[in-house]
Amino acid sequence: MSEPERRTAADLPTPAADLVPHRPPVRLIEHLLEVHAAAGRASATVRADSLHVNADGTLDPTAHLELMGQTFAAAKSWRDRQQGRPPRVGFLAGATGMDCLDTARIGDRLTIAIKQTGTFGAFAMLEGRIYRHDRRIAGGQLKLWLNPSHHAPTDTKNETSPRPSQPPTSLQKAIQSASNQPLKWEADRRIAQSFCFPPEFITFRGHFPGNPLLPAFVQIRMAQVMLESATQAPLQLERIDNAKFREPLPPGQSVRVHCDLERTPNNHKAAVTLMVLDRRIATFHLTFRLAEPASV
Repeated sequence: MSEPERRTAADLPTPAADLVPHRPPVRLIEHLLEVHAAAGRASATVRADSLHVNADGTLDPTAHLELMGQTFAAAKSWRDRQQGRPPRVGFLAGATGMDCLDTARIGDRLTIAIKQTGTFGAFAMLEGRIYRHDRRIAGGQLKLWLNPSHHAPTDTKNETSPRPSQPPTSLQKAIQSASNQPLKWEADRRIAQSFCFPPEFITFRGHFPGNPLLPAFVQIRMAQVMLESATQAPLQLERIDNAKFREPLPPGQSVRVHCDLERTPNNHKAAVTLMVLDRRIATFHLTFRLAEPASV
């Protein structure tokens, strides 16, 4: 930690809303807790009105990508400000080895720890872990692209409307509504479906104001929606590997999703490709297990 950072470390914890471009309903982290050299820690509480909470009250594992990415963004923005530089917007470019080890539920307080492990040009590599109290529930590696242009986070003064008691619709239903073609079996183990996300799609409100882009967690949830429809069973995400997000996805683009399936006695695996016209814009490998019935 530099001398200016030491002098201002007393400013932490600090609200994350002042440091990241994410806005509700996408923003998850609440406070930046610590910054040490290339590392940082943030906190979040799983709320009933969160877009990332499933019908059974659990936090969907795709939220882990956002928790880690937002923690990195907050820590990077804080360091930039201490050194007199304007913050830079970053975009998730990849993820691998993302293990979902346990679940979090409404009311749980989470701590997210990240550490930057390297840089390559405009890309930053980091390791992240998520804890529920003292128990690690997720971990993995992310790759982020840092925009060379400087853009400060959107002003938070307009965030005066009260939080709704429940989200207007579940993310799963919103994704299903964005489908513009029915699910199709292209081969014995390959399914495909097309989606088009209009400007009013729920995640565009917070990712990002003035520059709406489809988040990576939605791209993964698209594949899960398809797999659950194909298998007629609820699935629980266990692992994300070899994820590459090659292009940003603004509203209005037709995206075709292809999933190659592999079923074993213990889990379901899918190699997923997202296409816009003839361009491959994202690829990733997902591992699921059958979800346990919700308790009543």
